[in-house]
Amino acid sequence: MFHYATFASLIVYNIATLLHNATMASSIKKQLYISHSASILMFVVMIIFLLVDLSYLRTQVPKIDAVRTLTSTAQQLTFLEEKLLLNGKESTLVLLGEAIGKLQALLQNDRELLKGFIDNSEAGTLKSHVSEYQTLLKGMKEPAPDRTVLLAFTRELNQHNTAIRSIINQLELRHHELLLGAVDNVTKAMIFGLIVVSLIALISALFVTGLIVRPLRDLERQLHDVADKKIDKLSTTSRTRELNSFVSQFNNMLDQRRRKDRQLRHNEKAAALGILVSGVAHELNNPLSNISTSAQLLQEEDTNSELSRQWLNHIDHEIERARRIVLRLLDSVRHQKQPMTKVDAAILVQKSLTLIHRQLDPNINIYIEDIAEIPLHVNYERFQQVFINLINNAADAGAKNIWVFGDYIQQADSRTNNFVCSRKKPPFAKDIQTFFLFTVADDGVGIPEENVSKLFVPFFTTKTGGDGTGLGLYLVNEIVTEHDGCISARNREHQGFEFLILLPISEDDS
Repeated sequence: MFHYATFASLIVYNIATLLHNATMASSIKKQLYISHSASILMFVVMIIFLLVDLSYLRTQVPKIDAVRTLTSTAQQLTFLEEKLLLNGKESTLVLLGEAIGKLQALLQNDRELLKGFIDNSEAGTLKSHVSEYQTLLKGMKEPAPDRTVLLAFTRELNQHNTAIRSIINQLELRHHELLLGAVDNVTKAMIFGLIVVSLIALISALFVTGLIVRPLRDLERQLHDVADKKIDKLSTTSRTRELNSFVSQFNNMLDQRRRKDRQLRHNEKAAALGILVSGVAHELNNPLSNISTSAQLLQEEDTNSELSRQWLNHIDHEIERARRIVLRLLDSVRHQKQPMTKVDAAILVQKSLTLIHRQLDPNINIYIEDIAEIPLHVNYERFQQVFINLINNAADAGAKNIWVFGDYIQQADSRTNNFVCSRKKPPFAKDIQTFFLFTVADDGVGIPEENVSKLFVPFFTTKTGGDGTGLGLYLVNEIVTEHDGCISARNREHQGFEFLILLPISEDDS
């Protein structure tokens, strides 16, 4: 019969497996598949148990037939007894013998079928009455002509028949109750199975819906926060592949959008800077021309002071350099390609320091440390401006010691690890294998970490009192970028700050 405990344990195990597997599923498709599979599995289990009960009912059919045959045979005995009493014919007596023989054969042949309906004592009593019934029939070869004798004979037969029918009726009643119980169990199994399958389907739907809808609602809330600029990117705790892919792609889209916005702002600032520089250059050219003319007139005058002539020559030289700087600024904002020449790295640094040395505090020490003598393909005058601006920045930051390093490195060199360029990919992201690395370091106060990423933004300055324009490092970055290099800035581990300039070295340079 139907095993409710077994079925209940299967339900508990299946629900636990469903919850675990649905939680661990890597995709929404798998979660739905597991949910539907569990419901189908439980439906199949219910059908199997129903088939088992129906199979049990099927096994009862032969027993039903056996009990019915016994009942009909006992009823036939009663009918023949009454007939014998009425007509007293020998043929009726023969029919009684055949009927009781049939009953005895049924009891013998259907012994296994009747197990469970009749106990041993009842079986013994039934067989005893059947045997005595047969003995009585054998004792009377033919019906007695005397009605009194015939009546007594049939009454004695009927007593045994009554006992036989009583036991058979008990068998029929028990079997009927057993069949009713089996049908009742099948009905209960169907109702129970339908309820369980419905509950599992409902629980699965609610659980899987929770697994899917809850992360989606969380993403919806985060999307509003992103729109309100409360958060920078989406995140999800869901393990499903679809949601994680959506979050990843959306975050990539946000990053690309931010990069484009930053580039747009940079271009707008660069355009504004171009207008500003053009105006400043135009305004500076006039006083520079006047100063140059005045210096030339003074040189033509007779003067007895050799020192005066030297200073006038120096003034004229610096005016010419100022003009070239103005022209370079104009070229920078006009994005004109600058002519490149081969310059030894050590000479480039030395000449740059010579130009700035007179402008620095005498207490500031500048150390040139092991600059490798390697020719670089650069614009000489523009790259001098890089070192001049960086050293001026270090001096303004209160540095007492400034170091300049330069070395030839390979792509796999550890010094390029975690190299973060200010605006573009580092050269080693390309197919170039060799580089030159300049390092300008100082022992100044350093820069707050939150400002490091803003150093190369136009008009950003950490100087107070209107001393800084915010254009020096911007121009440094522009010049380095023109040379297909990149510049990185960071605080030193103990004290001070450093700039690292990475320039690619082509085969033509070497």
